[in-house]
Amino acid sequence: MPELTEKNLAARAGKVGASEVAALLPGDRHPYASRASLYAKLVNGIDTFAGNPDAARLGHEAEATIQRAGIARTGLRVRANSYTYTHPTLPIVATPDGLVLNTDDLVEYKLVSGYMSEEWADGPPFHYIVQVQTQMLLTKRTRCHVWAQIGSTRFVQYIVDADPAIQAEIEDAVEAFYRDHITPRIPPEDVPAELMLTVYAPEGSGPADDEADTIGVMISDLMAEQDSVKAALDNAREGLVNWMVREGLSFVSGPTWTAEATKSAKAGKVGLRFTRRGKR
Repeated sequence: MPELTEKNLAARAGKVGASEVAALLPGDRHPYASRASLYAKLVNGIDTFAGNPDAARLGHEAEATIQRAGIARTGLRVRANSYTYTHPTLPIVATPDGLVLNTDDLVEYKLVSGYMSEEWADGPPFHYIVQVQTQMLLTKRTRCHVWAQIGSTRFVQYIVDADPAIQAEIEDAVEAFYRDHITPRIPPEDVPAELMLTVYAPEGSGPADDEADTIGVMISDLMAEQDSVKAALDNAREGLVNWMVREGLSFVSGPTWTAEATKSAKAGKVGLRFTRRGKR
């Protein structure tokens, strides 16, 4: 992925990047990201990147060299890309490395340590396959050339065709993650102890010990219950308002509370005003 500009970063805010999507698919096969780390980043802005930042920087710097090597070996005409693509309905973004001119092809560059050559023996690792499938999904391109410089001596090229089944799985996984966790602010089950309190205190907190972990779990459970209690209260309030209006009642009294039906200036807008009664 090229160096991101301020415009790229703005487009990516609150969304899952193509290089992260594999963390949401079954199998726990992403080496640097997890559902927990994505939740921490998207909800609280906490970066838990577990990779080597120096390796990431070198990867960016090596892209131009890998591009030249790939063009020399394949004869393809490639244009560097700096545009961030977004999904039309889901919070997914991708910034491919390059576009092959006069084709529907993408190019992705990878700088790979020689120690990881075995992982590339049969093609790009799983999380890279998911990354380029996400890129093709968002760009509507049909093929991606993965150019990888492995160590200092080996250059390889793999061609990955668009796979509608994998792309559908990607869409389903992202939709479910936002529906079940990001939107309701419910952490995924794999949040580790050291993140449990941090996701509720983005200003910062120390690593959780056993006692803090117990408190963190309690907070998580109570927040989940809070949502269901609020929904039940809203339903009960609506039912009480409708009953009062239907029966022509202006208020009802209880031992400690008074509930009075009110009407706003807007036609048909009915509500309740609750007042705590003083002690007698």
